[in-house]
Amino acid sequence: MTLSAASPKPLLRLLPQTQFHTLLDSGDGERLERLGSRTFRRAETQAIWPRSLGDKPWDRADAVYVQQPGRNHGKWHGEGAQESETVRHGELSFAVNPMNSGLTGVFPEQEPVWRMLDQVLAENGGEGTRVLNLFAFTGIPSLIAARHGASITHVDASKPIIENAKENQALSDLPDDSIRWICDDAVKFVQREARRKNQYDIVIVDPPKFGRGVKGEVWDFFADIRDFLNDLGAIISDRPLMVALTSYALRLSPSALARVFDGTLGELFPDYQLCELGFREDASGQFLPQSQCILWAAPPFDVTRLAVN
Repeated sequence: MTLSAASPKPLLRLLPQTQFHTLLDSGDGERLERLGSRTFRRAETQAIWPRSLGDKPWDRADAVYVQQPGRNHGKWHGEGAQESETVRHGELSFAVNPMNSGLTGVFPEQEPVWRMLDQVLAENGGEGTRVLNLFAFTGIPSLIAARHGASITHVDASKPIIENAKENQALSDLPDDSIRWICDDAVKFVQREARRKNQYDIVIVDPPKFGRGVKGEVWDFFADIRDFLNDLGAIISDRPLMVALTSYALRLSPSALARVFDGTLGELFPDYQLCELGFREDASGQFLPQSQCILWAAPPFDVTRLAVN
């Protein structure tokens, strides 16, 4: 597929609408946030500015993540680090669960994508819609699709993470058979689906910057994303409803992500929207970016309606 001559895309900044999460402050390489009833303190490499709040709120954090030197994981400390907590978002319930990776089991900045998926399914009828959630983690989009009665396939390479997602399914009172669970390398799964000529109406892709598959396959966003998107084109149906691609590889600028998309899936979805996902900080009102995102939905859906003023 040749690179399309698309004009530069405007960048739409999207903010989550959540009751269970607030970014309280950031700075000096860290972030302080409230998730459910607890406050979490962890690294934030982008926060090279000074904090807005004093030391007391930071020192009182219920859970503090400390990276172990020379390792790719660390450990949570504090009374709030030991147990998971169930939070609600609309009609869904899911767990906030501190992990050794420093993650908490949920990415609240993804809420505009969840909202978009919910609206697209509501407006087009979820029953029978084929939805594919790749690099699906703990599965909030999968829960949304299942609630609408869609045929949802959830793919992640980690068995423990899939078990966490199944727990979220149970917390949301969804039937056991409402989601098709696949523990597999996303790249290989897409290639097999293309050979089988299976196709999907909605595709959600949320890859990490770096990861490993079930059999040790290496995923490197910068090395693999172009070929992966080319392969993905073969399993998108002739009447697609939605495509969402998120990049947490923040070294890649939004315009660079758009250029990669233009050269792979851009001919199929030339009117996509380039977005930036992040939080408005409670202490300062400033924006903390978390990821770049490409969003497309079948007309007449307008992605700009997801923006929060």
